Amino acid sequence: HMLFHPALKVMEEQYGDAILTARPAKLVKAGPLPGRPGLEPRGALWVSVQVGGAHLQVINTHLGLRRPE
Repeated sequence: HMLFHPALKVMEEQYGDAILTARPAKLVKAGPLPGRPGLEPRGALWVSVQVGGAHLQVINTHLGLRRPE
């Protein structure tokens, strides 16, 4: 299973966060994170992955490395 949330779109290209798993997975929530004008937009992806009889909650994001971010 592959789940993807585009945080940034440039023409036809999309850039963002992804979660890949061989286990059954369900999207819980995906959306933008608060940001500052002029900085690259950021997002987050929350997925519930079924592992055995349990549901593992996975949250994925990519934060900036520059001091203002």
